[in-house]
Amino acid sequence: MPENLVFYQSKYGATEQYAAWLEEMISCDVKELSESLPRNLKDYRNIVIAGGIYNGEVTGREFLKRNMEALKGHRVAVLAVGLEEFYKGMTESLWLYQFKEFEIDVEVFYARGEYNYKNLTFFDRMTIRTGNVIFRRKIKRGSRERINILRDRMTAYDWKSESYLEPLVEWMDSG
Repeated sequence: MPENLVFYQSKYGATEQYAAWLEEMISCDVKELSESLPRNLKDYRNIVIAGGIYNGEVTGREFLKRNMEALKGHRVAVLAVGLEEFYKGMTESLWLYQFKEFEIDVEVFYARGEYNYKNLTFFDRMTIRTGNVIFRRKIKRGSRERINILRDRMTAYDWKSESYLEPLVEWMDSG
């Protein structure tokens, strides 16, 4: 039995691809976030929760809150998948904003996903359009690329890369 367990939730496929790559790279069991914790949870050393960033919140955060007591004693990590280009301090910012108040230690890793306006749900399209209107005048130069991508309705962007998983795999091997 592998010592690693990966839970994931994927809305548009990027996080699912990262979970599949993790399964190829290391020995791990992979489950969807909607599944319950396995009875043999104590047999796993590392638990990874992988999910996208939607409306500023990492998918899987509520799962961690709900199962915090059961996850004590395990090494827990979150793989956040988003649109932002990775920058120094991003994982620390995510940790401070999302997981600081948790009663367990949570390591945070980041991987860049994909974006295709044509594949978005109606709700996500409306959220992006509303955000573009509201924040049009408040856009900082540093985030102009992201805004331009979100306004692009023709181009499909795919930034997924196995290289984003290297720090997570190193963390899993180190424990």
